[in-house]
Amino acid sequence: MLTLTIIAALITTVQLAGVYGLFFTFSNSVLPGLDAIEPEQAVRAMRSINIKIVNPLFMLHFLVSLIVGAATGFLLLSQSETTPAIFFFAATGAYLVVFLITGSQNIPLNNALEKNTSTDYRQVWAEFSPRWLRLNHVRTFLCMVSVVLAGLGLFTWNT
Repeated sequence: MLTLTIIAALITTVQLAGVYGLFFTFSNSVLPGLDAIEPEQAVRAMRSINIKIVNPLFMLHFLVSLIVGAATGFLLLSQSETTPAIFFFAATGAYLVVFLITGSQNIPLNNALEKNTSTDYRQVWAEFSPRWLRLNHVRTFLCMVSVVLAGLGLFTWNT
């Protein structure tokens, strides 16, 4: 059981860090880079990114963080490791908020961008980019918090 818990804790931490890195990259390079080009190109590029990011590897990575994070907390509780379990549950809780923001805010914005038929790309991009980026900053921050909490879970664990 200890080996399974170690594997789950490491997978959780690495997966959370991976999602944090992805969102950090979007906030600090992808969206600013798209904002620096012509709006028509930015809209086309973001539409392409939105299609390509929905792939099995990303989806596995995105979902595993939530599932294995909760499993890690339960595994730690079953071994009377309450403090690290609380940290992993807290990391998973913060990440759940990321998951909910993504599903309720970012994905609908992506879908609206895809369906928008306006040829006024400057307006389309001006309505999309600032809101999407603000939401992504929140997701990035919450992912960072999740990684820190998972790290604290590892740090406080008496293995």
